[in-house]
Amino acid sequence: MSPSTGTDTGTGTTSLDGLRIVLSWNATEADLDSHLSYPDHHVYFERKTSDDARLDVDDGARKSPETMTLLRKQAGYGYTYAVHDFGNRSRPEANALSRSGARVSLYLGEQLLRSYPVPQNRPGNLWRVFRIDGEGRFQDIDRIDASTAQAERIDTELDRLDGAGDDAGGDEIEAGLAGPAAHANQRGEAAYRAGNLEGAVALYQQSIELDPDYAVAYSNLGLAYVKLGRSAEAIWASRKAIALARGANATTIRAGAYYNIGKLFEEAGRYDEAMSNYLSAKREQTHPTYDKAIERVRGL
Repeated sequence: MSPSTGTDTGTGTTSLDGLRIVLSWNATEADLDSHLSYPDHHVYFERKTSDDARLDVDDGARKSPETMTLLRKQAGYGYTYAVHDFGNRSRPEANALSRSGARVSLYLGEQLLRSYPVPQNRPGNLWRVFRIDGEGRFQDIDRIDASTAQAERIDTELDRLDGAGDDAGGDEIEAGLAGPAAHANQRGEAAYRAGNLEGAVALYQQSIELDPDYAVAYSNLGLAYVKLGRSAEAIWASRKAIALARGANATTIRAGAYYNIGKLFEEAGRYDEAMSNYLSAKREQTHPTYDKAIERVRGL
């Protein structure tokens, strides 16, 4: 399955938010379904299209993979993606889902953003995989729950479970100033200054693998993606930096990330979203660059 480039929303406009979700599994007897829920919308096998998303492949013969495309994320909307064990919809205590070999792969632009193997040895028939919050930041949930909801009510069940509270994304802290992650990030910065953008990306990714909560590496990765013209990845990395930023440099990290996101939206002609991000940058930190950007977009 090739990743989505995020360049076509079906309306002829450029999508900077497009991502592809691929659900696969090994157990031939499993009957698993993708569900995406966001305000007033529920995309699944009986409702395959919505304003922002579509179910591209749904094989009723219990064959994987299934694919879903999120074409665009509406500002302020939260999106939750889950996998429902339809074959055990009336048996919430079943553990067939955890034994199915299921995997969710999330592609953003050219990049495999994240791959989630199903949690093992967990009873339940509803796997909440990830959430995208109102600001477009990814939050891992990766939790199996027991549910008696029918397929058409999975969106209501996700709202209920999300409202009960999770610790997803709540305990993220910034890495220290020393250690392997910081050293990899520093080597990435040196590669970036030398004009070796691909090398910088690889080193920033190495830094993040060493410490997934390292906001500085995400911020640098976002800037490198901007320079490479990989807009979708740049927005993702910048939003992750915003979510993780802590400590003395937090406002600088967030301001720079908001500005980079705003610039990409401005270049794509999405001026409302550009303005929103420029204003967020200015709220974090005063800088003439942000003022100029705000005035420039106001004049468009």
